[in-house]
Amino acid sequence: RVAPDLPLGKLAEFCRKWKIQRLKLFGSALGEDFGPESDIDLLYTMQPGECAKRRSSRTKSLSRR
Repeated sequence: RVAPDLPLGKLAEFCRKWKIQRLKLFGSALGEDFGPESDIDLLYTMQPGECAKRRSSRTKSLSRR
């Protein structure tokens, strides 16, 4: 089950942009206690041959402002 307010289209675009092969959600986003003030916990695997050196750029790109 995925929280109804989760921006799945934006997450898919983010994964394509940063060459993320697999994205997993965990934490409150999967439960009843997910709300407007909740953060979204993600675990990702890069596509083969990609490195994680631009991690801070990915984090800033995905954060809510």
